[in-house]
This record gives sequence, structure tokens and C-alpha cells, in this order.
Amino acid sequence: LHQTIADYACVHLEDQRAYENLIDYYITYVEMKKEDFRAIVNENMNIITALDIAYELKMHEKHVKLFNVFANSALRMKETAIYEKYGNRAYEASQSIEDVNGIMQVLFHLALLQDKRGEYEKAEETLQRALKLVQQSKDHPMLGLTHAIGSRLALSRCNYTLAEEYANTALKSGLQGQNKLVIYLAYTALGWAAGNQGRYQKMEDYAQELLKRARQDNSHEFLCFGFLFLGQKKISEKNYVKAQEYAQESFDCANAVHYDEFASQALELLSQSERLQGKYQQAYEHAEQGLELAYKSNVLRMIGTMHISRGDALLAQNKIEEAAKAFWNAQEIIPEQVVRLCAMALYGLARVEAEKGNLHLARQYGAESLKRLTDIGHYERENVGQFIEALSS
Repeated sequence: LHQTIADYACVHLEDQRAYENLIDYYITYVEMKKEDFRAIVNENMNIITALDIAYELKMHEKHVKLFNVFANSALRMKETAIYEKYGNRAYEASQSIEDVNGIMQVLFHLALLQDKRGEYEKAEETLQRALKLVQQSKDHPMLGLTHAIGSRLALSRCNYTLAEEYANTALKSGLQGQNKLVIYLAYTALGWAAGNQGRYQKMEDYAQELLKRARQDNSHEFLCFGFLFLGQKKISEKNYVKAQEYAQESFDCANAVHYDEFASQALELLSQSERLQGKYQQAYEHAEQGLELAYKSNVLRMIGTMHISRGDALLAQNKIEEAAKAFWNAQEIIPEQVVRLCAMALYGLARVEAEKGNLHLARQYGAESLKRLTDIGHYERENVGQFIEALSS
């Protein structure tokens, strides 16, 4: 059936109504199946064919609409470069018909695609273009969404203060306009920012708000973050058994909606909680599973995270050389703007060198890790500082 559709689309018909019907069908299909990621994946090539037809026949309005309804699913797929190409085409189409809302939505999706690929400066430039449009209109309905996306981009660059500024503006706008998506995104960003700065009670507060709302809406995606934040809070309290339970719940929610990136995040917490209980083999297996999902989602920072998690599990089992390789893999993959992960990979290498007895190199890696974590105000700076002090004694 798929091949029949593709072949049909390649036939050059004089009457464009058949093409319009095909594009309209996929606009409706994607809108109806937006919660069913697997169904959209199955139709991926046909949707791309419809986008190609809309572009070639200059059906600008349909082109913009199809891209924008499809983009959220495209963000979850592995090959993001091709979708950025379609986003740039949709941007041109929206400009040609002066569709301001269409332009802004395309810019949002482009920024998120660029962020996923580690093109952080490019993503920020794209976001600023959207912000400029929003600011031209007072109380624009997309003000909240623009700032919510800004908070996500700031988190990627480990700028937690900016992320909170964006998220608080988004939350205020979302609550005023009763925009559920903006509210969810804002609370999620605030939870991440608080957790990374070691403000665990605030993170728990945001988690509870997310869980309350997500349970009402049966939103597995945001239930996933609520449980994840609660699990991180339990890690800070050294309640590793409860942290493991929350991590499993987070994974189950992500897995229910086939969200590989979020499932990988949950597995990182699951591996950590097991490692801290001395369950080293389980921790290693879950880090491996998380790494596989991270590669499947093709999010660079998540791939780096899971290499570090895998290195931690190997180091706990005294597999020094394998752990070193995992930390070096993380160093090579993680974009330099993701300061936290670069620092944690260095911390892993510092511990490897300490185990080998290379204390000078261990101090060197540790000092660089500490400097980077201190620069961004990350809570892990305390652990790294204690590690360096222990080396000196």
C-alpha cells in the first residue's frame, strides 16, 4: 500500500486536486495520530512524499500546516538533518504567504531540531527570530511557548539562571491563557534547573505539580518527568531503593509512548540508583540499554550521558580500562556547550587515573571538572571538590 501511494504521488497529473487530497489526508492523519508515534513512523515516507509535493507545487499553506503538525514526531526520529531541510522549506513557504503564526511555529520546530543535533548557537539564533516576531505583538498567544522553548535551549547550554527566567515567564503566560503544553514545559524546565543546582525541595515541588496535572490528563510524557525528579530527590536523600522505584515508573511512562530519549533518561537514573545500592551488574545492564536508546533517539547530550553512566557502572566493578574508554567516548561526543556533561566525563577520567595511581593526572582532570561545574553552579561541584581533597590527603 505504501509503495502504491508513493508511485501515485510520482505520477504527474494535470488536475492538482488529487495531490491536494493526498496532502489533506496526511494533515488529518498526523493530527489524529499525534499521540501514536509508531503509527506516524509507519507513514513517515508517505508524509515526506506529501511534503515534497506541496513544495514542488507551491501549495504553501498546506506545506506549512503539514510540516508543523508533523514536526513534533520528526523531533523524535533519528535522522534529523532531513527534517531540518523540510523545516527550511516550510519557513520559505510561510514567508511567501506572510503567515506569521506559521513562521513562528516553523521557527520553534527548527530551533528544537537544531538543539537536538547539538547546534546550540544556531538554535539560539532561530529562537531569537521567533522572539522578535512575538515581541512585535503585545500579549501574543505564542509568547508562553516561545519562552518555554527558550528555557529548554538554555538548559541544553547549562545556563540555569536563564532557563528559570524563560520558564517563569512561560509559566505566567501559560497559566493566564490556560495553555496546558506551555504549563507542562515550564514546570519541567523549572524542575531540571532546580535539580541541577541542588535545590531539591523546589525540584520536588515542581515534580508534584507535574504529576498532579499529568495524572488528570493521562500524559505519560510529563508523568515521566515527575517521577524522574522525585527519583533524583531520593538520590539526594540517599534513599536509593525509593529512587529505583521512581526511576522504573519514569521508564514505564516513557516506554508506554515509545519516547526513546525520555526512556534513556529514566534508565540513567535507574542505573545510578542500582549502582549506589551495590547492584553493579544491573546498573551496567541498564546503562547499556539506555545507551542503545540514546543512539536510537540520536540526541547527542543523551548519548554522552549514557556513556558516562556506563563508565560509572564499569568503574564500580573495577573494570578500569573499559571505564576509561566509556568516559573518553563521552568526551568525544558531548558538545562543548554542554558544560555539565563535559565536566562529569572529566570527573570520570579523574577517578580512573586515581585508581591507576596517576594522582597528578587525576588532580588535573578533577580541577578542570571542578572549575567547569563551579562556573555553571552545578551541585556536583561538591562531590568533585571532596574527591580532590581526598587525593591531597
